[in-house]
Amino acid sequence: MFDEVLSSLVKGRYNKFEAELRGYTRQCVKGEHYPGLMRARRGNVQGSLIVDISADDLDVLDEFEGRYYKRTAVTVRSENRPIVAEAYVFRSRFRCLLSESAWCPQQFRREFLTKFVDRYVLKSG
Repeated sequence: MFDEVLSSLVKGRYNKFEAELRGYTRQCVKGEHYPGLMRARRGNVQGSLIVDISADDLDVLDEFEGRYYKRTAVTVRSENRPIVAEAYVFRSRFRCLLSESAWCPQQFRREFLTKFVDRYVLKSG
């Protein structure tokens, strides 16, 4: 989750840590610029661990992520230790909406983040 997106959705301010999620990959969603996180034996996703999110803000994030995603318990590595966390994983019944292409967060930031915020975040707020 990019800071520009998170801060536009939630009321709280949260600590964020670098984290790694093994056994998953981020694939492009067909016709969109955002990713779908899915299980992949050899996958490895670098991202952020956001801690102690309030129940109200979790409700907002659940609504924002929508029906394609399910908040799922996962184990990430952060600060060289395993931590049980939750991630929004793409539901398997919608897997046909994912392309074979890996999603690139750097490209998203450069080319699509502003449009994404305008289209999805401001619309939902």
